[in-house]
Amino acid sequence: MVLNLVILFLAAAILWLLLSSLKLRFIFDEKERWVSLAYTFIRVRADFLSRDITLQLFGAGVKRYGFDSFRKKTKSSEEKPKVPVKDGEKKKRRWDISMLHSGYLDPIGRLLGKIRIKYLDIDITGGVRDPFYTGQVYAFYWVLAGVWRPILRHVRFRPDFMAEKLKFRGKGIVSIRVVHILIMVMQFLTIFIGDKIKNRFKVQRKGTVYGGQQSF
Repeated sequence: MVLNLVILFLAAAILWLLLSSLKLRFIFDEKERWVSLAYTFIRVRADFLSRDITLQLFGAGVKRYGFDSFRKKTKSSEEKPKVPVKDGEKKKRRWDISMLHSGYLDPIGRLLGKIRIKYLDIDITGGVRDPFYTGQVYAFYWVLAGVWRPILRHVRFRPDFMAEKLKFRGKGIVSIRVVHILIMVMQFLTIFIGDKIKNRFKVQRKGTVYGGQQSF
């Protein structure tokens, strides 16, 4: 009896966590610049004017971190001596952009379709130093606007080809259930593992052909 109650309680808790939503709030203007991410009774708030991050539990602040503390950690890690690369050796790339094929875009599109928008209004102006790259960013914005219209229709981008940086202004409240994020992660893993298996079979087939073991 007790075991059944424990299992029932754990199942209800897992179901509640999966169906709970991640809620994102943000404001970027002259007076306020902050981003808040909340999940159940946990909230993380980053204030870009006071330059600190606050962790809250049940609405009460628990711990606060300054932006400078993260910078110190980053600098200390960057100051570590780098191992020189010998001639003829190449650095291993941790990420290969060729992995990003169209199969990864479908789960992202479905995830964006699950986002619930309570309010969203974003205005982007400026550029990225070189007018050529500003044009590239603007073209990329219109590509995304056509693919992910439910989200991008709330975002306006006015490029300034003489500007050297982008400026963001806006505010919004959006949310998404955790179960949809987990589904996207599982789809990513399925695609990634499938690609690895396909590549391994291709390598084995090539090795069989070039090794002279191919049968006719």
